[in-house]
Amino acid sequence: MFILPWLKGGNAETYVVNLARSIDPKEFEVLVWCKGDWGPVGDELGRMGVKVMDGPISPLRPDQMFRLWRYVRREHVDIIHSLSLRPTAGEAFMSKLMLRKYVSSRRSTRQWEGKNKVRMRDRVRDRFTDKIVTNSNMIARLAGRLENVPVNKLVTIYDGVPMDELSQWSSVQDGEELRKRLNIPEIGYVIVNVADMRHSKGQMYLLKAFHEARSKFLGETHLIICGEGEERDNLELFIKHNSLGSRVHIIGAEEKPAVMAAGDVFVVSSLGEGFSRSIIEAMALGMPIIATSVGGNPEVVMDGLNGIIVPPADSDKLSDAMLRVGNNIARRKDMGQKSLDRARSEFTLEKMAQAHEEMYSKLMGKD
Repeated sequence: MFILPWLKGGNAETYVVNLARSIDPKEFEVLVWCKGDWGPVGDELGRMGVKVMDGPISPLRPDQMFRLWRYVRREHVDIIHSLSLRPTAGEAFMSKLMLRKYVSSRRSTRQWEGKNKVRMRDRVRDRFTDKIVTNSNMIARLAGRLENVPVNKLVTIYDGVPMDELSQWSSVQDGEELRKRLNIPEIGYVIVNVADMRHSKGQMYLLKAFHEARSKFLGETHLIICGEGEERDNLELFIKHNSLGSRVHIIGAEEKPAVMAAGDVFVVSSLGEGFSRSIIEAMALGMPIIATSVGGNPEVVMDGLNGIIVPPADSDKLSDAMLRVGNNIARRKDMGQKSLDRARSEFTLEKMAQAHEEMYSKLMGKD
């Protein structure tokens, strides 16, 4: 049974939906408990036939913990897997009282940033945790160092992407229509960035890098930033002040499939990252990747093979990388093919599901 903080939509929810689709139904039944707001993901899980319960779980509320205990017993739950940003010690302790295996996930660095420092209750929770699943080796190392988690409790499982669904994104017609609407010529070079618009995503450095490289590109080059967020006004102000309006386009997240279809190169300019699912999606569409050396990015992008790794917050290095890829069509095509090959071999839903099945089976003593 997966415990989710809400069902509004996000990486954790996508992760559970993909697992529910891919895990072997003959061996595992997927259940979901939502602690917070209901949303479209809950409806999607329902259409898939997944049982979804909702209601808060607080260790300070015996009635809520009793409701959880009763549901776990009724549904014969064997493993509880929490995807909360900061799983509670109460969840872990209750799982042990019920003689169930308890798994939690670490999928970003946010649980250790700012006020979210590791406290004694976090270490207590980890003592009652059987496995901690991370989505990159970097996150695993941080969990080991910051939470003192033993190595034998940590397991890294990379996210997978639905290759069949992504192939529908690569509609030539959708990409051509978007290019036409944005006045991008058919042979123009298009750099794309798909991410929330906030400081941590580093899009201001991306704009500065593009501005610096603009006059050095051999052909007409455009940058599309796709997303929403509080940084949008600042980005648009920079575009206006530097007369980039004809070459830089900011559009909403709902147009992500068309943006991906229109792109030639995918750029991740993040200042911090756990694991970028968008990188894998771009690789699955055959795009070379330029990414900052944060989080799990260097584990996915093989520097010099299917893309280029650059330091974070370094617009000069980012500008140089965009020129190196953009001005060499043969290199761009070769990197794109290697991205596609790597996505198909390492980052499929089937591989992600198999890794979870093996972990769950070992926890239940079935290996």
